[in-house]
Amino acid sequence: MNEPVLAKLHQYALTAQVHASSDYSVTLQKDDFAQLDAILDHQRTHGERSNAGPMEICYGAWLGESLRERYQGEWVGLYEPCPPRIRIAGRLYSPMEAIRRRLNDGAAPSIVQLTSEVDAHFAKLESRTEVKEMNERQWDALVEDTRFANPNWENMNPESAIHAMDPWLKSEVDSLYGSSWEGLRVLCLAAAGGTHAPLFAKVGARVTVVDISRRMLDLDEAFAMRSNLSIQTLHASMDSMGSLKDATFDLVVQPVSTCYVADIRAVYREVARLLRPGGLYVSQHKQPGSLQADFKFKDGCFTVRHWNGDGQPLPISQETDSHLEPGVIEYIHSFDAILGGLCQAGFQIEDISEPPRADAWSTEGSSEHRALFLPPYLKIKARRALLSRTSVR
Repeated sequence: MNEPVLAKLHQYALTAQVHASSDYSVTLQKDDFAQLDAILDHQRTHGERSNAGPMEICYGAWLGESLRERYQGEWVGLYEPCPPRIRIAGRLYSPMEAIRRRLNDGAAPSIVQLTSEVDAHFAKLESRTEVKEMNERQWDALVEDTRFANPNWENMNPESAIHAMDPWLKSEVDSLYGSSWEGLRVLCLAAAGGTHAPLFAKVGARVTVVDISRRMLDLDEAFAMRSNLSIQTLHASMDSMGSLKDATFDLVVQPVSTCYVADIRAVYREVARLLRPGGLYVSQHKQPGSLQADFKFKDGCFTVRHWNGDGQPLPISQETDSHLEPGVIEYIHSFDAILGGLCQAGFQIEDISEPPRADAWSTEGSSEHRALFLPPYLKIKARRALLSRTSVR
């Protein structure tokens, strides 16, 4: 954060309070948006136009500081060639621009109206505990869906298992471990269902699989028992794995799943804690643009229906031909969070790819056709830094 700029914004906010007291005999209390509207309306109709610029800055800073405290927001864009924004639950708001519009146009929304809209947005957000419980129940219900669970790895030999793995992982083991998986500590994160962990167990890795769905984990445990392989399971959310010790794993593998938690940075912090320095993290994510747009192709285009904000929950889909899993609550995550969050957690991004899902010969309206316009996934290869930023003088 830019501490000098934050200190200056705080000083501007104090200046607004002094101005309100000296010029309007108003003690501007925290969240007193009606008094702020009255000051702005009086300034617009009776004040000097030369004061508009300073008032935009000072009262904008006061409004921003009030919003920051009221909604646990944060100032962002402090280096940009435009007024800074307040980020609240993924949405961006410009307090300075709101003040400017009110000073220039009496028909512009009042500050009371604008802050009431933020209140209404917050009221719609479901608690994260309830969302996790709902998603857990739904993933338990999807245990019979072969898209997500229970492939037949029973007769797969180790050579075939290696060929079925992600090439980034195979290259990592070839170059650093002499192509031997024996004893490597692998975490399959949010990856139960018998789809991922058996591959690594087949080649001798020490595998732990974490998932929010108990029934999906049962499939991994059943496979391990039938095949006489060791697979450890943990029933937990991907953003809270406190029972696992620090620096436990050499590799962390995560299929598309971060869309099911509101705070992707919390997931990254947990992965950074569990992965040894220099360890590899391969993850896949749903792209924000794909989640924002409709699945249906109409009049030659896809309609963007959802704004782009980190942690924005999407309406629950009941359709089977959708880019959303039926009955599950999903969140949009911005590239700021997906990529920047990795770097902030102490990872170095080594490669990025968009898994090929498009098909120019596909039927219009199919998922393959949609992927021509909106690549659905982003795969990231990231390495935990050998030195954390806090350890460097």
